[in-house]
Amino acid sequence: MNVPEESLRAAAVTPQVTVDRATRIREILWLWFFASMATAAFFVNKMTLKQYVLHRFTWTSRDLIWMSPLANLMLLAVPALLLVALAFISPKYAPRWLAAFVLAVPAAIGMAVIVRGLENYAIWILAIGVGVQGARMLSSSTGDAWLRRIKIATIGLAALFAAVGIVQRGWRTTAEWRWLRHAAQTPKDAPNVLILLLDTVRAGHLSLYGYSRPTSPTIDSLARDATVFNSAYSTAGWTLPSHCSFFTGRYPDGTTCGWETKLGPSPRTVAEIFRDNGWRTGGFAGNLFYATHETGIARGFTTWEDFKVSFKQILSSSTLAQGGVLRHLFWNPTGRDRLLGLKTLELKGDPKPEVDRRQAEDLGAQFLDWADRDPERPFFAYVNFFDAHEPYEPPAAFRNKFVAEDPKDRDRYDGGIAYIDQEVGRILSGLQQRGRLDRTLVVIVGDHGEQFGEHNLTTHGNSLYTQLIHVPLIMRYPSKLPSGARVNRAVSLRDLPRTMLDVAGIADTKGIFGTSLVPAVADSAHETSAIIAETEQTPKWTKVPTYKGPMSSLMDQRYHYIRSVTGTEWLFDYRADPAELQDLVKDPSKADILAALREQLTTHRKPSNAASASN
Repeated sequence: MNVPEESLRAAAVTPQVTVDRATRIREILWLWFFASMATAAFFVNKMTLKQYVLHRFTWTSRDLIWMSPLANLMLLAVPALLLVALAFISPKYAPRWLAAFVLAVPAAIGMAVIVRGLENYAIWILAIGVGVQGARMLSSSTGDAWLRRIKIATIGLAALFAAVGIVQRGWRTTAEWRWLRHAAQTPKDAPNVLILLLDTVRAGHLSLYGYSRPTSPTIDSLARDATVFNSAYSTAGWTLPSHCSFFTGRYPDGTTCGWETKLGPSPRTVAEIFRDNGWRTGGFAGNLFYATHETGIARGFTTWEDFKVSFKQILSSSTLAQGGVLRHLFWNPTGRDRLLGLKTLELKGDPKPEVDRRQAEDLGAQFLDWADRDPERPFFAYVNFFDAHEPYEPPAAFRNKFVAEDPKDRDRYDGGIAYIDQEVGRILSGLQQRGRLDRTLVVIVGDHGEQFGEHNLTTHGNSLYTQLIHVPLIMRYPSKLPSGARVNRAVSLRDLPRTMLDVAGIADTKGIFGTSLVPAVADSAHETSAIIAETEQTPKWTKVPTYKGPMSSLMDQRYHYIRSVTGTEWLFDYRADPAELQDLVKDPSKADILAALREQLTTHRKPSNAASASN
């Protein structure tokens, strides 16, 4: 887009006091600092308002307060240093009006790209207008008053960012120390509890469950000394409601968790119970979208680690790096994609920002380091592995693990599972070397699965077929759970929190719903929670079952009944047809079964029965 030449020419011919090289360079540097701080202030304020006032997700690090100004300083250093180079040759090559224009335009873009409803052309016009106005203002300014004002504003913003950042990080760093001063005493034989969460891993892709590829040799080996649930089902087809369910024992509709809503303050979480009973609590999340501090599931953890502190994460904390052009340039893996981004000059980015993803190896090392800080006190820990999630980019050694060339999504997904399996092995070996493995209840579980064309669907969050809700569940604690046991009865992850509390010997279960699965291991007739799953409407996704409204489903020990809010129904015999290829809803011989399951699900979903359904 062309700069209004007349406006710039008018600014250029305005008489200016001649300045020496050093003075002009100082002016440029202060303009650079000010533009960086102002852009960061706009972004941080908007994200703070969005998160704490509007209670919506921002998908940003808690270190945004200092990362964003630092990122803007790095990005705006490019035009600033070019101006400095011109001024070094001669101050007349970098007049004040030019410096103001060149730095104001990208700063304005950095602010405008996060304003909802602004189109690409509007952002360009607005940014260029701000640049022209900045050039006019500084061209007409005489003396040093303007520079003093910029210095005061810049120093004030920088000091505020630094002070709040130091306080925030200090508060998080000392959280466990402050808790330990008043922590309850635990029994001498109290076990550790470790949840190894395989994000997006469906049961059918583990060799443990009969998959043809050896994706899980470590977990397979562990299973020989553990209890394996062959038919464990999540309560949702995507991350957050599933997590909220197995942290509280409630079905998703008993929580506030959704695409745009976090876990509310009222449900007591299993982490809070462990913490209140003297267990150290630590969470280490690889899913930086729906398993972060702002989702609410970190409540009860005295230590919670999600976003990295790294150069890449700092860079991603600038709106400029998340805009279309630089997003293509920095984050796209291929040169062709980078050129496409530059060609289109698109400024708006995805609402979910690019992040420096955390790999399983990093998470495992961080967990073991944390566990070593106080080996005498038992811990309750959660480690979320995200390496099997789209865009399915495992480390290079696992990308082609199952195919020599041109791996497809499913191949790279399996490679991601194999990589996670390897890192699970590192954690277990680390605990074994420390003499803590047999004193640890190890829970390996998936939050939901993934689709690769089944029912003409991909990814997750858009249906309730078994590909999304049948997940792995393995529990190892030799002193209380049988080794080598296989539990064939279908169970719900809703019962996971009560099960962990039961194994840990904690009687304080007030507010946690569900029932322990420990008795069900020995007694197939032991009553457990109804196997209910739910998922929200996804109006932005066309041609998926959830496009027109939410869905819910109910399983008994043989049949799977699914119902959409539109009234559409499905019925599958998942024992005989695990891929759910044959819909039996119109089969006359299954009419009584269909009616019974329909009535059971309706009963569970009635508002008047909400309390009993959550108990």
